[in-house]
Amino acid sequence: MKGFWLWLFMSLLLALSIGGVIGGSMLLFKNIELRILGEKTTGTIVDWESSSSLTDLDYKNQKRIHYYPVVAYTVNGKEYVVRSHSSADKIKKGKGDEVEILYRPTQPEYFVLKLQMKEDLIAGIACLFIGGIFTTIISLVIISSIKEWKEKRTKLKAEKLKF
Repeated sequence: MKGFWLWLFMSLLLALSIGGVIGGSMLLFKNIELRILGEKTTGTIVDWESSSSLTDLDYKNQKRIHYYPVVAYTVNGKEYVVRSHSSADKIKKGKGDEVEILYRPTQPEYFVLKLQMKEDLIAGIACLFIGGIFTTIISLVIISSIKEWKEKRTKLKAEKLKF
């Protein structure tokens, strides 16, 4: 039974590690895509929206609240007023402040604050790197334990054949 729980634990760790790799890759892709293909414009923060969830707790087990800027900007004569996809808790901007944004030319309603680009890039690289390391280590441990299990099984079969 001990082996079962170890396998379950290792499988969960592997799944989380792979999730880190996938999440980091997506964050990096989004960041690089907007850096290369994105158009730059200036928007104005018109409001802040807050959001929290029961699963997002701080170190005191209290709900953590995230703040998202609502930005108004104009592209090709059309005005957009859109809430940011990323929380901007650390940004020292208020209502009425101008911010530079990068948006997708094919989807102008999708934008990222230029202030957040560096943080997103660092977070993407960190998730990819840490997830990759854990995925490699856990995969090696699982492969090693499979080989060990096969060797034990082969030994037991050989011993049974001797009798």
